Amino acid sequence: MGSILDKADLATRLGQLIRIAAELVPAGADQVALAVGLGPTQMVSEGDIRDLGRRSSASMGMGDRLIRIDGDDAVTASVMDRAADEIGAELATRLILRFRAR
Repeated sequence: MGSILDKADLATRLGQLIRIAAELVPAGADQVALAVGLGPTQMVSEGDIRDLGRRSSASMGMGDRLIRIDGDDAVTASVMDRAADEIGAELATRLILRFRAR
């Protein structure tokens, strides 16, 4: 049936990855730009991951393309770890909106 794009799960996972990335930021870096992407999208549907195994159908997009949120906005490197959940939620929201608009 493909993969499920779950906004809450995505936000949590992105927050965890941002915390890891915060540990890898070089000393002296003031700003960090974060980008995220999803692809291929042909077999992806939006839904709640808790419904996995209980769904009997899903609608999927016909296109097979990469969805990207470029790192246009920078965050202060020193707050990346503390703001990881909020940054993850924002990036997840942007990615979901771009996914819906494909």
